[in-house]
Amino acid sequence: MMRKWWVIPFLLLASFAQAQDFKAGAVFGVNGAQLDGDGMGGYNKPGLYGGLYVAREINDAFFWQFEIVYSGKGSQRVVRPETLDDGPWLRLSMHYIDIPVTVHYKYTDAWHFHAGVGINYLMAFNYRDPRLNLLNTNFTNFEAAMHFGTSYELMKDLEVFGRFSYSMFSVDPGGPRVPFFAVLQQGAFNNLITLGVRYQLKG
Repeated sequence: MMRKWWVIPFLLLASFAQAQDFKAGAVFGVNGAQLDGDGMGGYNKPGLYGGLYVAREINDAFFWQFEIVYSGKGSQRVVRPETLDDGPWLRLSMHYIDIPVTVHYKYTDAWHFHAGVGINYLMAFNYRDPRLNLLNTNFTNFEAAMHFGTSYELMKDLEVFGRFSYSMFSVDPGGPRVPFFAVLQQGAFNNLITLGVRYQLKG
């Protein structure tokens, strides 16, 4: 039963989309991902980002947006002689259902800024380990994330966007300390840049 919790956001999104004063649409993009805390750097792991959203105006300057999307995250090594021993894997693939809720500020009619938080569910993960070791990796099922981004409207129903997302708490609490968070917590943190488009279907 717990594994079917994600049906609830879909039902909420569907009910919002049917209501008046709501805009609904599809979102698609690509992620550049890394996992802070695994000993490797760089947004080297590509991933897909896609799903649905609903939005509603708060006033003339602000609106809020609710999304439910698939988001591919993880980490990937750039294989060079000097980095051969960096990090525990060649490639880590993490498959999430992300549910971000963001508030958008209309800087101009076409150019917007947004910020918000989200709860994400890790459906599955896998990795390629060059040393064939069994890794002691215990990723949490749920991730809380913060989001900051901007978007630009190309035409009435189509906009491009960019977003930076970061884990608010460790997704691998048993991992090593990350320098930036060493005082507060240890483990691994999803670090994500997303570029994509949104297409409005209703509104």
